[in-house]
Amino acid sequence: MRSLAKRNVVLDSSRCRIVFYMLALIATCAHAQDVVHFHSGDSFDGKTLSTNEEWVEFNVIIDGPRGRGESRKRLPRKDVAFIDFEQTEENLAIVEGKRSADVEKLRRLWVRHESYLAEANSPAGSYGILLAEQWLASGEDHARAALLLLDKIISADWDDVRRSRAQQRRLKALVLTGQAEEAKKAAARLLEETTDPQVTVEARQVLGYAAFDALKELVEAHPRWMEDDEIFPQRHALFHEAIDHFLYGSLFQGALREPAASGLWQVCEVYLHGKMPDKAKSTAEDLLKLYPESNESGLARQLLDEASPKS
Repeated sequence: MRSLAKRNVVLDSSRCRIVFYMLALIATCAHAQDVVHFHSGDSFDGKTLSTNEEWVEFNVIIDGPRGRGESRKRLPRKDVAFIDFEQTEENLAIVEGKRSADVEKLRRLWVRHESYLAEANSPAGSYGILLAEQWLASGEDHARAALLLLDKIISADWDDVRRSRAQQRRLKALVLTGQAEEAKKAAARLLEETTDPQVTVEARQVLGYAAFDALKELVEAHPRWMEDDEIFPQRHALFHEAIDHFLYGSLFQGALREPAASGLWQVCEVYLHGKMPDKAKSTAEDLLKLYPESNESGLARQLLDEASPKS
């Protein structure tokens, strides 16, 4: 009897756990539905299938006598006020930067929401920008795909902040795809249009890279530039243009630590190219003092170690 009672307790415990997990799953699924809101104040839970200027195709969740089901509806667009698109806790944490996601996860989220990019409240642009950032971080191989994605966000996203962020990321995509001249023009346009400090620093850095690349090409084509009255002032102008753009972040937007540190390291590179090792060393020391935890701090330490006299 005791054995049977013990067995019944174990079974009851197992059933309770199963019921608990089923309820948790149902609650999660319910939370993850889209919600379409009407001007009348009514709303439907379900899944958005497609939208256009006339209709919203929507699978409506229906609780009936035989349980929960779905019914496909075509809703007149003029009756729809807005749509709250599904945002699970995990996806919301990804968008807010509290949780990382790999490329494949972001690609699936982008594909799921891409067609709703222009819809108010749609998170599509956030997923797209995160995906583009990962592609750009991997180097030139995915830069063209990132550029196309960012162009789509700039032209269609309902959110002004995301469009601005996409324009900022587009600069790097242009550089990585070898479109330096277009990157330079885009950066100059952004500087005229934006008051966003992050975008301004990014645009300045792109202009710095453009000036530095032009400087290196000029010096390579004219190795005796110091003796050339026409080339000398061109080299001087490009040198200082690159320095000024790269220094902007640390001088005027020092709280933006990552781009500021990156700019200081590029200043080191310009000085080294110009055969000014003392200036490069002094800048590396500033970088370590201001941004000791930055990605560029290792490069700065290496430069200083190599510059130190060997015992």
